[in-house]
Amino acid sequence: LHSHPWRVGVSLLLVGGYREARGHERRARELRAGAVNVLWPWPMHRVDVSPGGDVWTLFVHDGHSRQWGFLVPREDFVSAHRPAVVRP
Repeated sequence: LHSHPWRVGVSLLLVGGYREARGHERRARELRAGAVNVLWPWPMHRVDVSPGGDVWTLFVHDGHSRQWGFLVPREDFVSAHRPAVVRP
């Protein structure tokens, strides 16, 4: 899962589609070309694109409100600017 650092972001799907899971929701939702996805700093989300699938979006956002980062197992929020740690 990852966050977005902006107060609000809006993504217009132009081509293709993806599945998005937000926070701890058990069900992902399908988004296809023509969909509008509004993204806030919370909840964090994950995007899954089918292998070989092409996705094109137009993304616009407002000013920064927090750091960009990831939710890492066995850790809390990790800044995207922290060096990557590879675990077995």
